[in-house]
Amino acid sequence: EITYVDSSLPVTIGGVGNADHVTFKVKFCAESEGNASGSVLIQSDLEGAAFVVPLKGSGSNMPHQQDTFRQPENPMVDILWVIDCSGSMSDEQENLADNFEDFINTAVSWSADLHIAVTSCDIAATDHSGKFQGSPAVLKNRGPDALPNNQIISLFEDRAELGTSCDGNQEAGLEAGHLALTAPLIDGVNSGFLRDDAKLSVIFLSDEEDQSVPEIPFYIDFYRSLKGMHNVNMLEVYAICGDKDGGCQTGGSSEGGAAAGKRYIEVAEACNPNDTYFESICMESFAPIYDMLAENLFALRNQFNLTRPADPDTIAVKVNGTPNFDWDYDEETNSIVFPPENPPGAGSVIVVDYDTICL
Repeated sequence: EITYVDSSLPVTIGGVGNADHVTFKVKFCAESEGNASGSVLIQSDLEGAAFVVPLKGSGSNMPHQQDTFRQPENPMVDILWVIDCSGSMSDEQENLADNFEDFINTAVSWSADLHIAVTSCDIAATDHSGKFQGSPAVLKNRGPDALPNNQIISLFEDRAELGTSCDGNQEAGLEAGHLALTAPLIDGVNSGFLRDDAKLSVIFLSDEEDQSVPEIPFYIDFYRSLKGMHNVNMLEVYAICGDKDGGCQTGGSSEGGAAAGKRYIEVAEACNPNDTYFESICMESFAPIYDMLAENLFALRNQFNLTRPADPDTIAVKVNGTPNFDWDYDEETNSIVFPPENPPGAGSVIVVDYDTICL
């Protein structure tokens, strides 16, 4: 049931005199106890154009809820690199490959559980267009398909240096990421990458502005929907590109610099809970970028989203069986938030009791 729309229906988005986005709210009521699912289908007048927002929930008649969370012993992160492979990118690709070994070594020190994949900004070539590059398509350091660290480093270096012969007429990284993470690819040739309980990071590397057709709000909504709009701590998007105002200059680029990457930066800013979401592609070395990524991606979780709407006055939190009062309740995201500098330790069990609010 649609409970709120900030415009009259039907809605025209974009263009002269029209807003670039519209906010709406829905209420999804289960008809029985147990797990339930549904979806919101947004259809366009354009033939075949539609956007599906999945809904998941659990029906219950119980007025009290207890949620249990476990802080991972091994941080789980799915990392998708979307790399520009046009003619001016050879030095940047080499820079990316040269500094990857330190990133893997840091991941090992954190006992991180990684899935790593690479696609290009080229959406025209049939062997690109959102497809993960290389075989295996997903590099894993744990589980039955795990690879030795030295092999992951070697294979990523090969993938990072995609070459410079891709289509330079439409360098559409935002759309390439969209294609990579949606059906049919994510259920087909790109399968095995996304995990429900893993943090997702999408990293764009380009010396040109994004040339995808849809407007920025579409991509913000899409990337945030992958982990759920409220699970802000489970998604991190980064832009490694030219500065927002005017681009940047460097002797390391075969073209002498990079154009402004405003679209990449705006999507990254909206989809990243960290203050650091942009790094200049004109940096002499990408080593500091990898240091920043490791610090953000492998850090312990400090935000835990509750499964049902909570009455804030009734919330009680225990960490490893001991009452804990060093937290805040965030009403907008319906979550318990611990101080970033003092999250529950690795392997901790967090139990949250509360009375629920019936919608």
